[in-house]
Amino acid sequence: MDKLTTLNLTFDRVLIQLITPGIIAGFPYILLFFNERPDVRDFFLTENKGLLLTFIVLVALVMGIILENFGSRIEVLFYDKRHSKKKSDYYDIWKKFLLISYEDSEPIGQRYLRNILFRMKFELSTGVGLIFMTLGLGIYNLTNTIFDSSTLNCFVVYILPLGTSIYLLVFEGWWSSEVLADTRKALVKKYYEK
Repeated sequence: MDKLTTLNLTFDRVLIQLITPGIIAGFPYILLFFNERPDVRDFFLTENKGLLLTFIVLVALVMGIILENFGSRIEVLFYDKRHSKKKSDYYDIWKKFLLISYEDSEPIGQRYLRNILFRMKFELSTGVGLIFMTLGLGIYNLTNTIFDSSTLNCFVVYILPLGTSIYLLVFEGWWSSEVLADTRKALVKKYYEK
């Protein structure tokens, strides 16, 4: 069996769920680092572009893993608690769902769950990553004006990323978690309570 598959580390999961949010969050800090260390920047840009790509991917991967952990905390501390208040059987369904064993073939609902979970993990990681990006851009913007127009600067550096973060965390992530809860309940009803 392929080790990456057994660890659930498919290329799309690593790229979309970990590296992309990690690049979003880490980009301003990489800019800050290269501004402070032009000798390192020049080395990467002139002598070793492959090493630069490796460095950026490594930073993005580490940041992505950290962001995914933050997203999981949001899921457990906020989404799951809110679901359990609305649905008294929420945790019971979770436990039953984890015990389901499919004898024939995996139902479409299970694959659907996996896709929704993949999307929700991206939404949560990116939502948190945008907050870190905004902080980094704000720090970068103190010494290096990104846009000459203060209105455009305020919109692009602060309002747009924070607004997108709020949308992803408060709306999209929540809606995905509701779909997951409803689909798990349907699968438990179909396969557990036979």
